[in-house]
Amino acid sequence: MDSFKQSFSTAKYNGKIWTFGGYVNDKSTDIVQSFDFEKMIWLNQKALPVTSCDHSSVVIDNIIYVTPGSTGNTNMFRFDVITRESVVLETEIDNINYAFSTSKYDGQIWTFGGCVNGKIVDIVQSFDFEKMIWFDVITKKSAVLKTEIDNINYAFSTSKYNGQIWTFGGCVNGKIVDIVQSFDFEKMIWFDVITRESVVLETEIDNINYAFSTSKYDGQIWTFGGCVNGKIVDIVQSFDFEKMIWFDIVTKRSVVLETEMDSFKQSFSTAKYNGKIWTFGGYVNDKSTDIVQSFDFEKMIWLNQKALPVTSCDHSSVVIDNIIYVTPGSTGNTNMFRYDPRIKDWEKLAEIPIKRQNSAVCLNDNNIMFCGGVYQEGEKWTKKDNCDIYEINANKWQSTTPLPITCSGNRSVELSTEIISFGGSSNSVNISDIYSFDKKTEIWTKSNIALPSPNMCPSLSYY
Repeated sequence: MDSFKQSFSTAKYNGKIWTFGGYVNDKSTDIVQSFDFEKMIWLNQKALPVTSCDHSSVVIDNIIYVTPGSTGNTNMFRFDVITRESVVLETEIDNINYAFSTSKYDGQIWTFGGCVNGKIVDIVQSFDFEKMIWFDVITKKSAVLKTEIDNINYAFSTSKYNGQIWTFGGCVNGKIVDIVQSFDFEKMIWFDVITRESVVLETEIDNINYAFSTSKYDGQIWTFGGCVNGKIVDIVQSFDFEKMIWFDIVTKRSVVLETEMDSFKQSFSTAKYNGKIWTFGGYVNDKSTDIVQSFDFEKMIWLNQKALPVTSCDHSSVVIDNIIYVTPGSTGNTNMFRYDPRIKDWEKLAEIPIKRQNSAVCLNDNNIMFCGGVYQEGEKWTKKDNCDIYEINANKWQSTTPLPITCSGNRSVELSTEIISFGGSSNSVNISDIYSFDKKTEIWTKSNIALPSPNMCPSLSYY
């Protein structure tokens, strides 16, 4: 950012992020700037009519509105980006309030919390542009809403996502916090959709930060500036709801969220079904498990599902026609298993002819390709080159051309005419080889291209 500032506001307009006012070098400012994502530069715009901080800004019908804020700014301001004209609206906020946050919903501006007469409050109000009043949508009077925020919180920021208002960070009981909450306008509550209770979400922001600002851009929430550990910062981060990660725009690095798996485990498999990620089995506390869980991205929780019929690790899982298939894996799991999530029923299918685990698994049209792997017999581990195809309709295994090498820990993906196998371990060393299997001729060919480095048991996604 062009300067170290806090307590400013942001709004998205015409593909750019605009910043308004704020606190710079121990004083309020009237500075207005816009950030051009294509040119990656900040541009100066027409200044605010007053100096202000701890306000907010929203865009309605291509007009930018800046709310009341710190002392000296008790009015709503309207800025027409096309004519570059500012207008002071003659409607003052119901309370001399600052450090609150705002968001747009249903054509109105909503304010959340703040500080009134030196006291941090949890009031919520909305401003109707047609009637030019602050009012309670239930009583139709200009009044404070009865739906309070969960904490006596100020200097936090908000944004709208998926029909709800999300709040980020702030200051509670004199302590800067990294809590994130969502407000459902239909139910008029701050809540967790599972417990139906008002609770804090478990997705924390990356820094113990307050007085920053947020805006939505390209399906993500962007945070700008703020105060971290008593120091005003110029940090810019974005939150990707699909990936559920915070991404630092400056360092280009991702940050892991605090939405953890229920247990520390490895060698499990995953599959996507009905908008959720499912995990199957794995190795937990030095033993194989039969645990099955699904992760709900909307509710941000792990849900227990019906357990596998056997304990297993080093297997794989795929989805075909809304049915989940879990392949053979570690000792004790030598069969294919089928699970129908609609009736919550597991079915044991055909046993694989040559037992092995940690194989490369992918689809082959509407069947399942199972290549390589390692077989344990007592103390001895033997790598295999076998390739088998599990035929869904016939419930049987059919052998096909083996890999050119014995290999385990390789990973594969299906393309339109071929199957590609990446890396793995062969002759006790990790390899970077890439092999291609022609689906028509069933012939393996070594590629002239190799992985950047030898790799065994990577996670592979085809995008």
